[in-house]
Amino acid sequence: MLSEKAIKEIESIKSKIFSLEKEEYQLKIKRRENPDLYTILEKEIFKINDKIYKYGDKIREIEKGGFSTLEIKQIFKESENFIIVEKDKSMGIINYTKIGYSKVVNTLIKVNTYKYTSLMSNVRGCSSLANKKGMDSFKVITKETFDEYCKRGKIDRVNFCGVEEKIIPISNPGG
Repeated sequence: MLSEKAIKEIESIKSKIFSLEKEEYQLKIKRRENPDLYTILEKEIFKINDKIYKYGDKIREIEKGGFSTLEIKQIFKESENFIIVEKDKSMGIINYTKIGYSKVVNTLIKVNTYKYTSLMSNVRGCSSLANKKGMDSFKVITKETFDEYCKRGKIDRVNFCGVEEKIIPISNPGG
């Protein structure tokens, strides 16, 4: 089921795709008429095809989630204040599973987010990822599953070098 904003966004994207297809058709006609400009026009056609493909990906993403990209961004901002249920650490990334009530969706949701650590600034080719945050997915949950997560409490996991360990706090460290 799609939200109203998602339906409007899909319609606007489809109109953009339609205009890009018209432009692509015109360039193909020019390419046939003018063989001297074949390589230049072929590059332009490839650029337009890439745009069409990206818009198609966006439509599939919206249809899969059921919400517009603006609503998804708002959910991600709201998730900053949610309860952290699970925290999974790796060498350069921390994954969070959070639960809470979303005002955008008007229901309880479970959100999977990630944050790249500052360690990524030292990795060659990945320095731009340092301290970046993002959202992998979100799912609408029921009140029962929300209560179940709250009863379970927070689970911390560490995953260094492919070995996952559950962190168990030490009750009396020093003796």
